Amino acid sequence: MGDDRAERRQSPYGVSKRARQACGNCRRKKSKCTGEKPACSFCVRLQQDCVYARHQHSPSNHEEDLRGSELATSHGTRLSAIETQLKQMAAAIDDTQPPFSKAILSEGIKLFFSEYYNQPCPLLSELYTFNPETDDPPPSIILYPMLALSMRSSHTYLNEGVSKWELLDRFTRSSWDLFAEAYSAFDFNDEYLLGLCILVQVDAGDGRMERARTQVSLGLQVAQSQGLLSADSLDGLEPIIRTRRQEIVWSLFLLDRMMLGASSRYPSLPSAAFELPLCGNGPTPRNWNPQMQSATSSIVRLHTEANHVQYSVLSLNIKIMSIWENVIVDVTRSPSDTDVPLWRHNSPRASLLTQIMEFETICQMSFHHYSSTGPPTRVLVDPSLRDYFVVWIYFQLVLSVTQCCLNHPFIIYTQTIHHRHVMPITFLQKSYEQSMIYANWVARLLDDIENAHLAVRNPFLGRLVAIAASIHLEYTINQNPKIAVPARMKFERCVNFVKRVAQEWPDMMKTVSGSLSFVPKCM
Repeated sequence: MGDDRAERRQSPYGVSKRARQACGNCRRKKSKCTGEKPACSFCVRLQQDCVYARHQHSPSNHEEDLRGSELATSHGTRLSAIETQLKQMAAAIDDTQPPFSKAILSEGIKLFFSEYYNQPCPLLSELYTFNPETDDPPPSIILYPMLALSMRSSHTYLNEGVSKWELLDRFTRSSWDLFAEAYSAFDFNDEYLLGLCILVQVDAGDGRMERARTQVSLGLQVAQSQGLLSADSLDGLEPIIRTRRQEIVWSLFLLDRMMLGASSRYPSLPSAAFELPLCGNGPTPRNWNPQMQSATSSIVRLHTEANHVQYSVLSLNIKIMSIWENVIVDVTRSPSDTDVPLWRHNSPRASLLTQIMEFETICQMSFHHYSSTGPPTRVLVDPSLRDYFVVWIYFQLVLSVTQCCLNHPFIIYTQTIHHRHVMPITFLQKSYEQSMIYANWVARLLDDIENAHLAVRNPFLGRLVAIAASIHLEYTINQNPKIAVPARMKFERCVNFVKRVAQEWPDMMKTVSGSLSFVPKCM
């Protein structure tokens, strides 16, 4: 049986199946080709050239799947290698130079120290003498927030193919990407906190108050968990690191108080939690006594009474913001029948006035009072005083607006609504006079800022000036022209200042939109 099968395979005529491929002659004649190669039996018998067409082998489904899997693996490996190389290149670029032009880097850092330094946050004093030509740029987590803050004051053409506001938005988004990456890695070092303090100012000024409050609260929790708020946290540190830690903690303190308002009455951390010494550095006036300051700055705390101590102007900013915190808590509370009347000696208002008078005493003893420093226009004669008066003008405006809030007619009305028929006339007269005095003082300070050409860019100060403007606005409708006409001029002065601040912070226009709607009725 095996022999029969062998013969059947060898016989050219015994094949019953069609060949897998017929030659060209058999295909044309539609003959049954035996499929022998190099020539079939029919072509041999007819003495014809037997030619077979070339056939491309089609792979099976298994082979196709295998090849596809190998191809996908190869592509994935290549993409992974390319991604690794790109990350290495990005890290190398980040370590050597920023991914934007050197002109932006130079101008942004210069603007930061000329327009936003110590307003009011005392940050990055160690970079005050930075030279972009010779010094390495700061880390990106600090540099991007710096540029997002400072480049809004740039008035030069930026050859970057985008507008200034698009560039600022790019810096802001890049900054938050860096913060998110550091947060996921629990990398809460000094650079993280420094950059956070700067970028919080950007978010608060651009109207993203909730995100700014959240980040300040996070920064304070990180600082507290690392023990940066304690009195002995600075022991044994180098002077540069000691100053940096003080700048971080007190900047967070200031930012937390600057964002207090109707939706947030209380700060993230009470003032009692801050035990480390106040900032002893900063610009000084001509009659400053550095020997006394250096001997006492290490023992001055926020709530300790230090007699015969010359406070730095940065320390006064911190102390006045502590008072501002108490004022906001008082004026935003809901009145009740059990409240102590405002004119009583044991009322919360009396306690606040005592704190303010003690602060004014400290200003006089530290030679930061107006009678000691003179007007800010002194910078026109002595430009070296510019850095000092930029900081000085901050606590002067906060101090004046604090009095405006305590004596504001609307606030007096809401806090005495339960005592409307038993209020002493003297109290109403004095509160009226005090509101006018300090609102006028705000207008005078604005004149000094304009005449001295001081760069005051803080949106928080713009909101404070708007409070003083609301007092002037009420007196513009007074029947006495001797009161109404000056009030209109001072109201316009305040509004013009807020408009100038709004050039860098467009969200500021929302602050005065309500006040501006009354202008045609009053003029």
